[in-house]
Amino acid sequence: MRYLRPYPVEFFDELAPPGSSIAVAGMGLVAFDVLTALTVGRGGTFEDVGNRKRYLRSGREPVITLYSDPAFRTAPSRHMASIPTASTSR
Repeated sequence: MRYLRPYPVEFFDELAPPGSSIAVAGMGLVAFDVLTALTVGRGGTFEDVGNRKRYLRSGREPVITLYSDPAFRTAPSRHMASIPTASTSR
């Protein structure tokens, strides 16, 4: 396992070839930047299916897994700063 920097996202073009496995730590804005670069940025598109969208693979995407450390609760925004995190509740 290697930890890679998220920016610039073009960095993943060489390190995450199509079909390879990649795990993205966290589910915040940086994760969405990485997801976008690895999916839509590689030619994936969305189609309308009723009132929903469906992702159509380009075939150039890696296999992506999002994960988060279960010991840390995520706060959705800075306005939720009063929610205790794992580091303050122990």
